[in-house]
Amino acid sequence: MAGDLGTGIHIRFEDAASLQKVVPRDPFVALKRVPRNFRLRFEMDSSRQFAPRLVVNELESMRGAGVEVDIG
Repeated sequence: MAGDLGTGIHIRFEDAASLQKVVPRDPFVALKRVPRNFRLRFEMDSSRQFAPRLVVNELESMRGAGVEVDIG
């Protein structure tokens, strides 16, 4: 199953809780667009800022919610 996040970027979902072959830039671009559409602030300017913060701050929460995360 694939999803277009409204950004022209397609991310492939293997199932409801699994993403495959996703580079940090893809979810970063999608997430950056949401605050822009709703006139909110998004503090990060690049996927190089986004990826480490995601891993440090949210990895355990994502796994706890049942999302499979394999960092390769």
